[in-house]
Amino acid sequence: MDQSDTILLRDARLADGRMKDLVVTAGVVTCVVDAGSAAPIAAAGEVDLGGQLVLPAPAEPHAHLDKALLAERFPYRGGDLAASIAQVREAYIHLDEGDILDRARRAVRDALGHGCTAIRTHADCGDDIGLRSVRALLALRDELRGTVDLTVTALPNPLVTGAAGRENRAALERSVELGVDSVGGCPTLDANPAQAVDWYVRIAAEAGLPLDLHVDETLDPHCDVLGLLARRVLDTEFPHRVSASHCVSLGARSATERGETIELVRSAGIAVVVCPQTNLLLQGRGEIPGSRGMAPIGLLRRRGVLVAGGGDNWRDPFNPLGRIDALETAQLLVAAAHLSPDDAYAAVSVDARAVLGLGACGPEVGLAADLIAVAVRDVSEFVAAGSADRLVIRAGRVVGRTQTRSWTAVDA
Repeated sequence: MDQSDTILLRDARLADGRMKDLVVTAGVVTCVVDAGSAAPIAAAGEVDLGGQLVLPAPAEPHAHLDKALLAERFPYRGGDLAASIAQVREAYIHLDEGDILDRARRAVRDALGHGCTAIRTHADCGDDIGLRSVRALLALRDELRGTVDLTVTALPNPLVTGAAGRENRAALERSVELGVDSVGGCPTLDANPAQAVDWYVRIAAEAGLPLDLHVDETLDPHCDVLGLLARRVLDTEFPHRVSASHCVSLGARSATERGETIELVRSAGIAVVVCPQTNLLLQGRGEIPGSRGMAPIGLLRRRGVLVAGGGDNWRDPFNPLGRIDALETAQLLVAAAHLSPDDAYAAVSVDARAVLGLGACGPEVGLAADLIAVAVRDVSEFVAAGSADRLVIRAGRVVGRTQTRSWTAVDA
């Protein structure tokens, strides 16, 4: 065995409680044997996990790194989605590429420290911000290659149809030329959603890129751009991955309408990304909150739709919260969507990676060695307690380690 790119992870606890040694070669788990039985490996070394639980690493399918941490200067004002969009547009005049790159790098550092080894981020572009976010995040993607799998979705300002949308259309087309990884957009907010969907599908098809759209981020039960998107994907036989984030109005529609749209989504192979923290904050506002403001996650999953959980906004004018930790999203999926802890963790790890088109990872032979090791008994305890002590492995290489000091309670 060539040991130059091989590492041995000793004394790992698997999700089913078994204790194993894992051999990782060239970023892939190549051997799983009973703990203590693996032969020593000298070249790349060994890591003694001391019985820590080893799980597939989290992934982030929906982030806005260009806005991350903006709340330090532009705090959330307590409004709805439209108010937050307006506030961000005001902030754009103060943002340059260096500022965007610095905040995005800080956010990715936190995400990686919490275990996230793959992130898909949106990058705003359009008539006001130009291509600053796109250029900054593409630079960060290249800077972090091999440490974090960062992919960039160009997100033009919502209006892309008609003469008024010309500059925003041009910004998206230029972003594609610069090398973004997927085509994004907000067709629900366009003056002509159906025409916008048609344009996004065509641009992505011509570019050979996946579609990653913000869809139906509203509690209006008459809004069904998700259905428009599914029909268009089916009619054109669009050949690339498609994901629709938010899909909030789906939960406000009648059971019959909801079922019809979900069947279209399943048939079209569209993945849904729910963003519980920001949507719970921005939707159904008032003295007596309305709907939970999330897509019907359990129903989508039962009907065969791939659903992942995303963090969305990390401490910016849309959301003052966010630890930049997938466990926070998983906890909200348990509390607000009633998923089990195991299903909630899957939504922010293996399902999130599937939405991103990445291969499976985990402590099994043949899977990518993107792993997280934590000192807990099982997944339920990890989701519930969110242990801060974590060891992060990306492609078989230790890229992050967080250790907290023990403390002792003192009598008052």
